[in-house]
Amino acid sequence: MYKSYFGLKDNPFNVNPDPRYLFLTKEIEEALSGLMYGVQNRKGFITLIGEVGTDLTKWRTEKHFTSWLGLAPGSAQSGKRNGRVKRRRNRAGRIFCVMARSLARSKYIAFGGFYRRMAARRGGLVANKALARKLAALFWRAMVKGLDFVEMGVAQYEAKVLETKHSLLRKLARQLGQQVVPKPIAVA
Repeated sequence: MYKSYFGLKDNPFNVNPDPRYLFLTKEIEEALSGLMYGVQNRKGFITLIGEVGTDLTKWRTEKHFTSWLGLAPGSAQSGKRNGRVKRRRNRAGRIFCVMARSLARSKYIAFGGFYRRMAARRGGLVANKALARKLAALFWRAMVKGLDFVEMGVAQYEAKVLETKHSLLRKLARQLGQQVVPKPIAVA
């Protein structure tokens, strides 16, 4: 109907777009070149989106998502499963581990402080997996819930950890019938 009425040579409403009719503006060319670079070199956010997609609602919670990635904390024995059988990480889980490794070296980002604190307690491999899980949960929340993320910096993160330690110390002292008295700091 449209071909004869408008005098068109091709059918105007195909399911697949025809590249002959693509109008490339400067912005579209930039976006397309960035997309092609990410796909060809298997780098960046494109690789991650290619693995998991943009609709993460198929995982009901972030725990389901991190479990699917192979980043959930394991247990030695669960039901009939043998503890010696290792869980495998899929490709998306490995991408989060690579991101965690690069963030571990950061000096001024809270993720770097989290990695160093975990590495001191449990070792580098466990810390890397814990940071990768934290990143994956943040990614799931951002994609599903649309939550914004504000980086607080390592100083604010360490102050928060110190406040948590003080809170736990006060709670333990109350349980033991004691009282914590802060030591006055001499100003020089």
